[in-house]
Amino acid sequence: MNNSTNQSSETVTTVKLKPQIGGWLFTYIVLSLPGFVLSTITLIVIILIVIGSMAAVNSAEKSSKQANSTDLEYEYIDGNKNSNNKILVYDLKGTIYSGGDGATLQDLQSNMYVNKIQSDFKKIKDDNSVKAVIYKMNTPGGEVLAAEEIGDAVNDLNLNKNQTKPVFYWDSIVASGGVYITAKTTNNYVIANPYGESGSIGVITKIPDLQGLYDKIGVKWRVYKSAPNKDYGSEARNPTEDENKFIQSQIDKTFNRFVDLVSSGRKIERNKVLEFANGFIFQNDESQKLGLVDELGPISNAYNKVAEQAKLNNNDYQIVTIKKKSDFIQELFSPSAKTNLVGALLGVDTSSLNKQNKLTGTTYLFDPRYLE
Repeated sequence: MNNSTNQSSETVTTVKLKPQIGGWLFTYIVLSLPGFVLSTITLIVIILIVIGSMAAVNSAEKSSKQANSTDLEYEYIDGNKNSNNKILVYDLKGTIYSGGDGATLQDLQSNMYVNKIQSDFKKIKDDNSVKAVIYKMNTPGGEVLAAEEIGDAVNDLNLNKNQTKPVFYWDSIVASGGVYITAKTTNNYVIANPYGESGSIGVITKIPDLQGLYDKIGVKWRVYKSAPNKDYGSEARNPTEDENKFIQSQIDKTFNRFVDLVSSGRKIERNKVLEFANGFIFQNDESQKLGLVDELGPISNAYNKVAEQAKLNNNDYQIVTIKKKSDFIQELFSPSAKTNLVGALLGVDTSSLNKQNKLTGTTYLFDPRYLE
């Protein structure tokens, strides 16, 4: 009786377990977050590169229009801001290249491209407010043909501006092709930064020798040619004795032209030029002793020299330079900018991925420290 009564009086409790969905979802999100962030960054980079590639095409056309616009914009440096007479400091800087069509605006403003310089000089000739030009030079050198053409352009501009003794200011480094351009300029006068370097008179060409590599990896070349020397300079075989002599003769011919220009342009005896035309680069005080430099001093010395030659009163001229233009889209999406942008997002240095040799010639007037 008692047992039966106790059983009936017991209460049965049922517990229902609810799944903790919020906790599992939070855990899933936390675990998935790194992959999601990386995928998002990758997607953003791909989108930016695609958009940038399309934008760069349109921007290149815009850059060409900017570089070839009818007027030059000037930036004030020194002197009387209200004067209508301008002394222009024109930068001849960077590597010396032929052509220039299709180059980015940043490249055009950072290096010496023949087409850009010729275009600028045409506008300067048409600008009567520019009374004289100072050529501020910073260059490791570059292509032979380009140096020849730039030298011709400088002579033409000097003739237009009646500059009987054009002034060059050699800044931190003026090597090889820069000396070539200066020496080709009639009656040049060189003022140099006391702490800069100059010289490296010489000519160089480089031909890779990949025959050993090709033999190792089993690459063979089938060459069909009309003459034995048609493929001279090939990296896939050793040059013949005749080819070596021919290539060296071309180097010697250009070198002799260089020596002749320095001798006549700087009024130094040819034999003396040959004594230091050994490819070495000198401190500017040494270059002055050799006859490559007329005087050492700051660029203000060049201002005074040119103003005196142009017969301008002390307070009747302003010193200007050409104002740099910018194209943010093109600079952002240029190949180097793309690799740097990817590197910034991924936290690595990718600048070397876009390193390339843009020289188009075969024989160069270069400081060898700058030629890869």
